[in-house]
Amino acid sequence: MSTRKERKQVYNTRQWRRLRDRKLDDQPFCERCQAQGFVNGAVMVHHRKPIRDGGPAFPELDGLESLCWQCHHERHSATLTESQAAFYSLLQQM
Repeated sequence: MSTRKERKQVYNTRQWRRLRDRKLDDQPFCERCQAQGFVNGAVMVHHRKPIRDGGPAFPELDGLESLCWQCHHERHSATLTESQAAFYSLLQQM
């Protein structure tokens, strides 16, 4: 997968939704928060090795990371557009 559009299409597949659900069932809490001694529910699943960097689109569960909104935002903050950052900021206020 070379283009951003192709990479983003992964997230609209049944295969991704099933993998994401399996990961959240396996690890329902944010892994980054747990490492810091906090307990937050995970709502996002993050590729440990990004697809754009050659990571598999559908890795084994240990190739994925369960994250809360805040930690997912922090992982991607360097690559977020201004509108995406504003969206995540609104979500955090809910």
